[in-house]
Amino acid sequence: MAYSRYYATEDTPVNSGVLTHTIANPSNNNFGYLDPYHLEVYASKSDQSMSSFQADVAAGNADQYTLNNDFTLANNVITISNLATDKRYRLFIKRVTPKLRHFVDFQAGSPLTEADLDNSNKYSLFREQEIEDDLADAKADILAIPDQLSDDVSRLRTSFTTEISGGNSVYDITHNLGYHPVVQVYEGNSLPSDQIDCVVTHISTSVTRLTFEGSAVTATAEFR
Repeated sequence: MAYSRYYATEDTPVNSGVLTHTIANPSNNNFGYLDPYHLEVYASKSDQSMSSFQADVAAGNADQYTLNNDFTLANNVITISNLATDKRYRLFIKRVTPKLRHFVDFQAGSPLTEADLDNSNKYSLFREQEIEDDLADAKADILAIPDQLSDDVSRLRTSFTTEISGGNSVYDITHNLGYHPVVQVYEGNSLPSDQIDCVVTHISTSVTRLTFEGSAVTATAEFR
């Protein structure tokens, strides 16, 4: 459960690249915001899986959309244009209420209105919800650290033979680590052996590309 953020799935029509989404947090029926600019909106690539998109969000690689530039918001409906037609998109909606100043600035002698009191209380409620969600996310990351440090859980070894592409030998390795791992590459298809150099490119949190100079290579990669 997250009070201040949620994921959603929407499809674009067959004949239109316009996506619409009515803001609604399934974990918080009272989800709201004090200002449209307090909402962060992220969108996936077309037909990207939810798990892949969530990994991109966690790694900070998801595309963030800007209000009145990449999307509009009217009557609690987000509209994104210029997308591919007849495609499925994943969304991540996150409320971030500014913490450097209070939303309602009470002034001596000014009338006290119900709206001001409501907004003042909402400011405190929204900030509390966001802090709780941030702590929950941080706790999940902390609990994952022992697994990442454990060789039995986080180490992945794979042997391969590269293919020639553009004068180099390359190999894309798909893994399920969910983060950008440290990679060491060794000669041959068994360890121990001599370590060899290559260029490591993290295509995503689940795909790592190894590029070697020259002819095809048989090697073993170890991921941590």
